[in-house]
Amino acid sequence: MKKYVVLAIETVIVILLTCHVLLVPYIDQLVWKRIFNISVVLLMGASAFVACKLSGIEIDFEWKNYKQYLFGIGIAIVLAFFIGVVPVWCGISFIGSHTDFQAGAFLYSIFYYFLLVGPVEELIFRVYYQKFFVGVFQKHRWIGVILASLLFGLWHIINGSWVQVLFTFGIGAVFGFAKEYLKDMHYPGVSLAHGSYDFILNCLRYFLL
Repeated sequence: MKKYVVLAIETVIVILLTCHVLLVPYIDQLVWKRIFNISVVLLMGASAFVACKLSGIEIDFEWKNYKQYLFGIGIAIVLAFFIGVVPVWCGISFIGSHTDFQAGAFLYSIFYYFLLVGPVEELIFRVYYQKFFVGVFQKHRWIGVILASLLFGLWHIINGSWVQVLFTFGIGAVFGFAKEYLKDMHYPGVSLAHGSYDFILNCLRYFLL
């Protein structure tokens, strides 16, 4: 019973913290926007960490397994190619509009995606939620992966697009199945995959006309 109470509380916390994006437009200075975003992401990570501890969910931080990093980068490149490059060739962009290169923004994106977004979002969805649901559906682990990926997709509805939900569900499923079924894939590997994917898509915007 305790783990279900933790699940409900963690889900409410994630939803409430996600709504911070509605406040960002009201912050004028870029530096304060970034500080605000960083603070919220860290709070999300902290809540997921506590939820894991209270639920007895182990965080598989096996960082010395180097194969997972190759897997992670490979997955990120393939996903970025099919979602960020191929649609542009067809005259459609799913990654936004052109952005001029700025050294400061580029360095910030490295920090933000690799050290914050990737690790925190994977801790929430591929460690906490996925392990929770896989534990519930032990004989059919794929159901747990799908449920966690579905939550990951629905989490992006805050961006106001069901297309975004569909794409992120698919991306989450790729990360989730890789983590669950690839022997050498652990939390650091999917974190790198996630951060690399977001970073590559961000960089691709420099080349859009």
